Amino acid sequence: MNIVCEMLFGSHLYGLDTPNSDKDYKGIILPAKRQLLLGQTCFHVDESTNKNASKNTKDDIDKTYYSLQYFVNLACQGETIAVDLLHGSDDKVIINSDIWKFLVDNRSKFYTKNMKAYVGYVRKQAAKYGAKGSRLAEIERVLNIAKCASDEYTVGDLDISESDVVKWIDYKDNHYLEVCGSKYQDNLKISFLKRDLQNHFDKYGERTKLARENKNVDFKSISHAIRVGYATRDIFLHGDFSYPLKETKFILDVKQGKMDFNVIEPLLASLVEEVTLLAQNSNYPETVDRQFWDNFIIDSHMKILKD
Repeated sequence: MNIVCEMLFGSHLYGLDTPNSDKDYKGIILPAKRQLLLGQTCFHVDESTNKNASKNTKDDIDKTYYSLQYFVNLACQGETIAVDLLHGSDDKVIINSDIWKFLVDNRSKFYTKNMKAYVGYVRKQAAKYGAKGSRLAEIERVLNIAKCASDEYTVGDLDISESDVVKWIDYKDNHYLEVCGSKYQDNLKISFLKRDLQNHFDKYGERTKLARENKNVDFKSISHAIRVGYATRDIFLHGDFSYPLKETKFILDVKQGKMDFNVIEPLLASLVEEVTLLAQNSNYPETVDRQFWDNFIIDSHMKILKD
């Protein structure tokens, strides 16, 4: 493989590794001339030692390489793997190249107001445990309105005001009420809406209750969300960030379950709100300049064909 970058990834990159942490490596490769001529330029290669579904041990090694085009696609979409790789410290880089240096030097060209996947990860984890109970409260609000309506009514007959997680949307030529990500077509019977919302309310309610008792909480996932939240905040506040973050000690305490969830919950919710507001008020473009990166990919591929 024509490797243009390989670096230590995961907890070792973030400064969150423990004696039991496995080794995780990510890299970027260029396609061979034959792959270029056949149009096979967007791919990844897995060379991990653990090929089954079992959990990794500290002796396992995860190693994944992304083709240059695949990696640029991930970065343009704001995927966490690509963004994290671009902000690793130099001492974690094992194989370097001019291509990798160009990507790092121009990483700010991947920044946008949206950073959808990167910011979305923080929101997803906050929502999973009902941060501030906002999702639970909104489900309950819509459920109470539905309970007051006759079962003969349809979703479209309801008078429901919108919020961040409750909104009316048009999707594939139909009109829907979206509640915390679930879509209900406007001609759906109220009886179905009530049953489904009640199921969601019971599920979120139990999860939130257990979380507040520090039970069944995936502290590792929450620590990742907090890490990504702080990194995103630095992008919007300072125009950049690098690992390890200055909050690394706190994030490690969260990961190891040393922090009470009742302390983490409002912090994570506040982080989501802050990042959302910073994104809205930032001077970053709405989308990535895809032409810039397409030209870079073309130039890199042309050098292979000329060799």
